[in-house]
Amino acid sequence: MAGQDFFVAYAPERTIAGNALNELKSLPQVIGGINKSSTDYASQLFGMFSKTTIPVSSLEAAETVKLLNNSYRDLRFAFANETAKICNEWGLDTHEVIHAANEGYDRNQIPTPSPGVGGACLTKDPYFLELSGKRRGYDPVLPAASREVNETMIDYVAQKVRRFLDEEADGETKVFVMGMAFKGEPETSDMRHSPSVEVCELLSEFVDELVVYDPVVDRERLEAADRTVVDSLEDGFTAADCVMIMTNHRSFERLNVHDLADEMNDPSLLFDPWAVLYSDEVTSLSNVTYDRFSGSGDRPRTH
Repeated sequence: MAGQDFFVAYAPERTIAGNALNELKSLPQVIGGINKSSTDYASQLFGMFSKTTIPVSSLEAAETVKLLNNSYRDLRFAFANETAKICNEWGLDTHEVIHAANEGYDRNQIPTPSPGVGGACLTKDPYFLELSGKRRGYDPVLPAASREVNETMIDYVAQKVRRFLDEEADGETKVFVMGMAFKGEPETSDMRHSPSVEVCELLSEFVDELVVYDPVVDRERLEAADRTVVDSLEDGFTAADCVMIMTNHRSFERLNVHDLADEMNDPSLLFDPWAVLYSDEVTSLSNVTYDRFSGSGDRPRTH
């Protein structure tokens, strides 16, 4: 019998991809058991390597903690992404506005907008939280709303590129996508539910040449995803009509932007939703429109 002959407990995995082993030791471990003995035994086990354990009353309570953590993060990202859409309509620099809203105002810190939210957890857990409410007669609003916002970013980004190419490109078009993992920081090779993968699927419908690069994902996996991989960033930038920096990998911050962008076509689009490249060098290039969710291709005046 469970709780007597054997013991059952659940400790939800809440670590971040790319830093899981460190966080397994540093993060509090939430533990819920089928009874108190199960919780106590599991707490003793996790206490051998974790600084803090947090016992909760049941298995269901422990699972709900995980759903809350991931759904709340998805909701925060959705707020930032919807902010980006609003700012774009007004021709405002999203990063400038969010930076000003956060500066010295500790009551709320708005995250950086992104071209979509991927990974294995945030793309499903809000739906599980929504379903959990529905099964008890309550129809939640926010989990589904956040997913809708973040999922529509894929099409929003692809259409941004398409509009530019339709209006500015002459002849066959080349798009270079930098970053194919679902995120760049902490770095990971995980491409599950990656916004880059989904954006590439949409772009391939109207782009003549689509090439990709990732500093972590190995070439074989990228080619297995039916993508053309370039050997270097230089190859990707050369003769590109659009370069998309789809993850915030730290290596992208160290690019020689001026020399690379100078190899792009005239005119061309440098789409940098994470604002990893911002510098006077980028905005001074005559052949490149620099867009970091700054609205209608306007060039940011301040960092």
